[in-house]
Amino acid sequence: MIAFTVSYTLKEYLSFVQAHAAKEAAQARLAWPVRLLIGIVGTVMFAIKKHRMPVCHFAIDEEGIVRTTGEKKLVLPWRDVTAIHRYQPGYLVAEARGAMPLPFRSLTPQQAALLDSLVRRRENELAAPA
Repeated sequence: MIAFTVSYTLKEYLSFVQAHAAKEAAQARLAWPVRLLIGIVGTVMFAIKKHRMPVCHFAIDEEGIVRTTGEKKLVLPWRDVTAIHRYQPGYLVAEARGAMPLPFRSLTPQQAALLDSLVRRRENELAAPA
């Protein structure tokens, strides 16, 4: 099992948002007005999320991902993960209602290797013909 705690920073959150926006727009570089808009919207979203969940505790294993924030618990089985995006700061794990960032900075080298194997397994399942 992989267990770690994260308190996201604005810079980190925006780096995930901007990387994902660039990928979705299929552009390596976003024009400055788009980057500015992402920065403004991302900052507002970060403030809302940070207020609701200032610290996230994760437990990840073969079954899935459990994120606990205060008294709320999200249980995400791997079968419900719809996509996994790899960005410089970490993985962005998507599911039907949204996505959660898993920053590399929060992982030990051993945890990073184990998470990588779990991620690759799910990526292979998603790539397999239905």
